[in-house]
Amino acid sequence: NPINDTLSCGFYRCESPLGGSYIVGEDGDFATLAEATEKAWRCGIQGDVHLWVRAGVYEGSWLMEGEIPGSSDSSRLYISSLDNCADSVVFIQDSNSTLWGCLTLSRVSHLVFEQLTLVGNQATKAAFSIALHLKDSCADIQVHGCRLVVKPAQASISMYAAVYAADMSSSGVVFSDNDFCDGSYGIYLQGRSPISAIRGLRLLRNNFQGQATYSLYLNRVVFDTIFGNKASNFFLQGVQGNLIAANRL
Repeated sequence: NPINDTLSCGFYRCESPLGGSYIVGEDGDFATLAEATEKAWRCGIQGDVHLWVRAGVYEGSWLMEGEIPGSSDSSRLYISSLDNCADSVVFIQDSNSTLWGCLTLSRVSHLVFEQLTLVGNQATKAAFSIALHLKDSCADIQVHGCRLVVKPAQASISMYAAVYAADMSSSGVVFSDNDFCDGSYGIYLQGRSPISAIRGLRLLRNNFQGQATYSLYLNRVVFDTIFGNKASNFFLQGVQGNLIAANRL
């Protein structure tokens, strides 16, 4: 502290990197998701690590920021429902949080989310309500079999979105077999200029329902595949891509 010349420091004990599978929740290896992810970020991971979350409703706002030590294309952190059912594990955004999203990812890579429900819940604030917020730069982020819900539905407000990213760069982001429910937008992605800012996006067999403005909004994005999605409408501007097919509008 420069005011009183006090130096403070903290210690975190790491016996080894995380490796294998762990249970999160009551009587598990970790009591909370925050405790489990703190261990991963502080101590690192070795090989694929699976965090299996017990059934329950969890209220809060979660920030995952910075690279996980030891993570790579062959060493990912998986966060999944123990019951293999998205309805059994529900994360609801704290309506008083200063974080924009129920889950915010910033400058992070090699994360996989499976069969979870994320709820953006800022009914008392007009500025934002986001289930998954991608910030700064992210790579190799995968979301499979999840429900991403926004409360309330607000027309023409971009920050009322199940997935939101603006002025960011990313690569290798995949959404497959998810339900995107309500809000102004299902997915709102706007890359930094130039167009190459968001690259390699894959949207596969997702279901969009209840959006007041657009199911999918892409601006300055290079996508790999947009295939087999069911939606009301798409807005694509300044985009390039490899394959867009078999979508039902």
